[in-house]
Amino acid sequence: MIHDQHPLFQQFEIDFLGHDLRYPVFALGSYTSDMRLWAKTNGSIVITKGLIYCRLDHEALLNEMKSIYSTCQAQWFGEVSNLKNLETLLNKHGYTIVNYAPFFIPSPWFEPYENENLIFYQPDEILQFKGNKDYDQCFCYDEKHPDLLGVSYTIDGEVVAMAGLNQTGAYTVELGINVLPHAQGKGVGALLVRAITTRADQLYPKKVVTYGTQFTHTQSINVAINAGFTHAWTEIMIERMKID
Repeated sequence: MIHDQHPLFQQFEIDFLGHDLRYPVFALGSYTSDMRLWAKTNGSIVITKGLIYCRLDHEALLNEMKSIYSTCQAQWFGEVSNLKNLETLLNKHGYTIVNYAPFFIPSPWFEPYENENLIFYQPDEILQFKGNKDYDQCFCYDEKHPDLLGVSYTIDGEVVAMAGLNQTGAYTVELGINVLPHAQGKGVGALLVRAITTRADQLYPKKVVTYGTQFTHTQSINVAINAGFTHAWTEIMIERMKID
């Protein structure tokens, strides 16, 4: 059951197997093709709006998680002491944390942006950048999560920054961005994020643009904030431990 018709929560309903998102969720099952890219793991924990949503493909582990965390204050789930306890519990069942990241979406005060210095690229044009390390965060080149749109920013005819948008779920598209070193610190990154989000809202009005990064990447976080994005959820990705 969806308690929020925002596309993000329509996506979360898929990611957490149709459970009622008004309450903490502990869902048993494997990932499906319509789930977000980041949810296509053995397990996923999302913290949003003061709630915890958890999906695992291991019943005994899920039951332990539910007994421990069903009444927890989810806002404090990311405390180091809790993450250590979580990792210990996961390890006991042969699982481990493989990523822990913040995700952003456009805020209610997001302002559209267009500029004559922008050059947009369609999917077939994006292929020209494959292998270019200057733009390694922009595009996926993955048929399962296709690149939908690219945009570059030019200064005096030189491309100094690039952003890309790819399909990551049934209701989500995710952006990536690169800014060349000599163009950093000038607000170009935030402008590109605004520009590609503006175009995405026109082309894919039933999807939400997401922006994932790392907690330690303050520059990336500030780009998101300066572009008018807001922190929407934190996610912990879980996988089975590999045995050599």
